[in-house]
Amino acid sequence: MGLGAFFLQNKDQDKVVSQEEPSVNEEAQEISEVPSQEEILKGKVSFKIENVVSGNEVVVSDVTFYLPGFVVIYDGEEVNADKILGDSGILLNGTSENIIITLRKSVASGQKITAVMHTDDGNEIFDSPMKDLPIKTRGSNTVLKTFTVN
Repeated sequence: MGLGAFFLQNKDQDKVVSQEEPSVNEEAQEISEVPSQEEILKGKVSFKIENVVSGNEVVVSDVTFYLPGFVVIYDGEEVNADKILGDSGILLNGTSENIIITLRKSVASGQKITAVMHTDDGNEIFDSPMKDLPIKTRGSNTVLKTFTVN
């Protein structure tokens, strides 16, 4: 995912064509698609999981994306493709509520799991953490939360 501007040149003049609108941070006057820590804290990008219980489902109470994406659940505290337990399916930009994520295997009491927000590479299917990248702040912190199963 990058800024979508490119140039088309003809013999008379240069034209700039934009594929997508980047966000503008009015205070710093910089263009960015990556949320700042402040923007995350203000709720532009957020998710809430209130209670994780043993079983094969995780309920995301609410999630807010600035672009379409996914909430992916990982076994333990590592964000590796071989640790994926399940994903939300595509979630559109804005806020979604009560998202049920069915896990590939059940989780047990005391087990740690990590929920991570990921971008979509455009095909609306969660392929892998290498294609649908984890959302990071401008400070390079991944938007995630680790839970202990009750």
